[in-house]
Amino acid sequence: GFGQSVSAPDSKSFIPSTAGQDASGFVLSGFSATSTLLASISLVNPPTGTTFYLNDTRGLVAASGFTLSGNKTRLVVTGTMASINTALTSLKVNTGSVRGNVLLSVATTVNPVGYYYNGVNGHFYRPITTTATYTNARAASLLTTFKGQQGYLVTITSADEDAFIFNNVPQSNIWFALTDEASEARWTIDAGPEKGTLIKINNGQLNGNIPGQYNNWAPGEPNDSGNEDYAVTKWNGSQWNDLPNNFNNPYVIEYGTWSNPDDATFTEFYTNSVSHSNGEVLSAKFNVDFGGNVDETKFSAKGYTYTNNTWNVVNGTAKQLSGLGKVDLTSLLDTAKTANGYKALTSAGQTEWAIINPYNATLGGHQLLIDEREFDGTGVSPNDITSIKLFDIYDGPVT
Repeated sequence: GFGQSVSAPDSKSFIPSTAGQDASGFVLSGFSATSTLLASISLVNPPTGTTFYLNDTRGLVAASGFTLSGNKTRLVVTGTMASINTALTSLKVNTGSVRGNVLLSVATTVNPVGYYYNGVNGHFYRPITTTATYTNARAASLLTTFKGQQGYLVTITSADEDAFIFNNVPQSNIWFALTDEASEARWTIDAGPEKGTLIKINNGQLNGNIPGQYNNWAPGEPNDSGNEDYAVTKWNGSQWNDLPNNFNNPYVIEYGTWSNPDDATFTEFYTNSVSHSNGEVLSAKFNVDFGGNVDETKFSAKGYTYTNNTWNVVNGTAKQLSGLGKVDLTSLLDTAKTANGYKALTSAGQTEWAIINPYNATLGGHQLLIDEREFDGTGVSPNDITSIKLFDIYDGPVT
């Protein structure tokens, strides 16, 4: 069960405001050489100005809504394992001036025939060409599962999602989960994670459209001509219309309840990530190798400090290991102070270092050399200093 996987490279430190830095090292393995795979490459909450691109896209096809060329924060492609691995060796990162962790994630699965992946929300969509009434389509959708997720009659909550269905489903007059069956002219989403959301309170193309909710009705629709309580998309082009339940139309089943693809919980969907730094960002990462016969997702780890010969737990909540035995303890690091509670404070653009010279017999003591920029704009000169607190090394008067 551990044959298919995505391995990630070790962390590295990128240089701020620099284009084309090497981010290679992700490798897909264990998949059939002839299978068509779906792969998603993502920057997760990147610092402003940070993007990536692929130098080699031979053999790849961009998923709906994506293009292979240009700088990206997310890209979804299909291809063989070999072509995707070739592309991943050419992965480059462009950094901006804003520093911070650069978290790169790669996820892949076998691309199933008859299903379409939307990289914007991380959902799969399955067009059903066999026609049915609205209520039968709604009920039939709930009886299906895909990669561990229960299906539901597709919901359309944005122009991007509407365009995705228009571009990928060849049929017209497609049922989707929107109805005013409970109360005339109060159009409500009745499936999926948005079930119960009211988007419109009057009939007519623009009448009663609730601000912030997506509507795309054809001119003069909905009009309830003949007890029309159910919505179709791709009516006379790309717009919506209302129809009665005695119509038999094709429909689409949607799988996925999250809005961010990085939150996806599909089974048989293999993922891994690496957190690089843009500038000097302290991080702690560990890899635990139990071997191929142990389920590494069943283990967790805690962070500890070692002070005065005593181990102290940093965080009482254990962090779960990833499927490849990796755990990121960066969030447990306390970088706001030293072990003894002292930290030099500087303003932007200043530095934070000093040099202690060995004992000088002529001067009768040690020399503490402080970067003069530490005093810039503070109103304090070196001659004003009468005492120094230097970690646990010294705390007392100075001359």
